Order: sequence, then structure tokens, then C-alpha cells
Amino acid sequence: MEVLRRVSVAPVAVPHRAIVDVSIMGYFIPKDTSMLINLRSLHMDKDYWGDPEAFRPERFIDAAGQLKKDPENFLPFGTGRRRCMAESLARATLFMFISSLLLNFKFTPCPEAELPDCIEGRDGVTLTPLPYRGFVTPR
Repeated sequence: MEVLRRVSVAPVAVPHRAIVDVSIMGYFIPKDTSMLINLRSLHMDKDYWGDPEAFRPERFIDAAGQLKKDPENFLPFGTGRRRCMAESLARATLFMFISSLLLNFKFTPCPEAELPDCIEGRDGVTLTPLPYRGFVTPR
């Protein structure tokens, strides 16, 4: 969850449309207005997260040591009726893929290559990582 918060793969959710005139936090939004949710700004909000640049997976663990369900300000798969319908598949695939890689391979950077900031990327519909060089060796 912290990886999905820290590096929003899709920095902007799919467009939503206001179905009625509405006022949100003092802003008037007329009916039929298209709206985009800026997930990156939501996930990097200093007022909510405190230190959003820090990687702290414990943000998503409650006092009893259990995983928090649907915490506020955490919407990596969007929200509402247009929330990603493949969210459960994506979560399971990410877990299996990353854990399998970490279990079977050791990842090390090339000594002569400078690593890019892992948070930066190329903007598009999705955020793609910058190129880098490294070694992948079987464990």
C-alpha cells in the first residue's frame, strides 16, 4: 500500500461527471462538469500524511498490527462507480510478481551508474520509471 501511495502509477483517476449541481468545499460545480481526481496530490498531501516523501509502510498498520482497510486519502485505484474493476487482480498480481522477484533474485545497482530518483518518472497516462542500469543475479 505504501508503494502504491508513494508512486502513483496512474497519477490522475479516470474522469467523473457531476450528475447534479453541487458545492464542494466552497467551490460550485455545475451539473455535467467533467472532473479529474489528482491522485498524486492526494497521496502526497503534507497536511494528511505529515511526511509524504518518506517511505513508511507502517502508515497502513493499525495499533493491533492489522492492515487498515480503505484509509482516507488513499485511492490508488480511483473511487466511485469508476473505481478500477481489476483492483483485486492488480493487488494480487503486484504482490506475487514483486515477492517472486525478491525471493528469487538479488538486485544491485551498477557501481559506475548513478541511480535515478525512484520517485521521478516520465509522465503519461501512467507514470513510467526513468531508465537505469543494474545487475539481477539469481539467489
